[in-house]
Amino acid sequence: MSGPPFFKRCCAMSEMNTLSCLNDYSGSRHPIPVAAVADIIRNVVTPVDGIVLRDLDHAAGWTLAGNLRANEPFPPFDQSAVDGYAFHRREFGAALRIAGLTRAGEPRRWIAEGEALHVMTGAPVPRGADRVAMQERCTVEDGVVTPPCLLPSGTNIRRRGEDVGIGDLLVPALKRLDARHIAILAAAGHGRVSCIRALRIGLIATGDELVVAAAEPVPFRVRDSNTPMLTALLSAAPDIELEIVRCRDSVDEITESIAEMSETCDLVITTGGMSFGVEDHVRSACLRLGGRFALHAVAMKPGKPVGLAILPNCILLGLPGNPFAAFATFLVVGREVLACLRGRRPDHLSRPAIADFEIARRPGRSEFFPVGVSGYDHTGLPKLRRLGKGGSARLMPLTLADGLGCIAAETPIVSKNDPIEFIDMRQAFDVQ
Repeated sequence: MSGPPFFKRCCAMSEMNTLSCLNDYSGSRHPIPVAAVADIIRNVVTPVDGIVLRDLDHAAGWTLAGNLRANEPFPPFDQSAVDGYAFHRREFGAALRIAGLTRAGEPRRWIAEGEALHVMTGAPVPRGADRVAMQERCTVEDGVVTPPCLLPSGTNIRRRGEDVGIGDLLVPALKRLDARHIAILAAAGHGRVSCIRALRIGLIATGDELVVAAAEPVPFRVRDSNTPMLTALLSAAPDIELEIVRCRDSVDEITESIAEMSETCDLVITTGGMSFGVEDHVRSACLRLGGRFALHAVAMKPGKPVGLAILPNCILLGLPGNPFAAFATFLVVGREVLACLRGRRPDHLSRPAIADFEIARRPGRSEFFPVGVSGYDHTGLPKLRRLGKGGSARLMPLTLADGLGCIAAETPIVSKNDPIEFIDMRQAFDVQ
């Protein structure tokens, strides 16, 4: 038997342990409702440890490790919000001598009684001035400016610290940084930030029938679309490092691959081999390695055979082999796992919509399907039409979809204008 010592120890199971595996399988035939999935994951998946320093220019998409507060005010001084003339209220209606021009970045100046200063946007407001008149509202002639009357105090002035004061919380811990956070951190002088380290994720595609996308056609074999799909999804996040392998339908080979990946990865994602057929070996491999299943199956269509196992060194997410089922279960389970590994909760995935179709169905599982937006009702809710004929292996309807529709598990009949849920495809591609 090949493999590392840990693998060999795990494969040396007793007959009693083998029977316990079968007993574990029996419970897995009772799927968990979709609504309960998040709470289960949050109870068993803990954040990774480790912090890295990131230059602010390369921190977008990373998770902030701790609160960041302002060490200096913003704006750092009283500055003009417009190109105009700074003057004092006592000079209303007077013709004022223009005392010069101050540009952004130049030192602050003074003005005396009877003077106004021409200031550019972002320039410091001169001492002795308490308002700035827009230059297009002023009359200028021969070095003299007449500002408009009835201009309130503070007009067109950005006061020191009015946006951010010293000690203000800029970005809370565990926030995923985006352009908004980068802007305020830069303005406050944070050139480097402490972030949660990158997640290390292993992808294992299982199946004797699989060949890589670039391979020559092989009779009765199919190309592996799940690995490129998941790679594309996960690669959209900058704080993820990927390792990829493919396995035959062999319990020993799958066990060895999971064991090896578990030594270096925080999360192992498998595709295929998660059902209960004679060639579905991922569950057996996890149990061989001392894992326990927090999720055995989820009451969703497609994608019921999805599992979450807690292994000694990592988490394993087992996705179905059919590509649409793998995509849907990744959205329901995978996004939550990734968020928990980073110590946060993902944004809510779905929003209300209404059906632009009719269907009778067997209740019991939440149903996900590709949809197009056919219009909007008077309240702005999107109207959704189903695309394609359904099926967990179909990809073309997914490529044409604006998102996914979702019917609640207990719903037997959907009529036009009935409420359903909508997952916008743009949000689906955000892996949190």
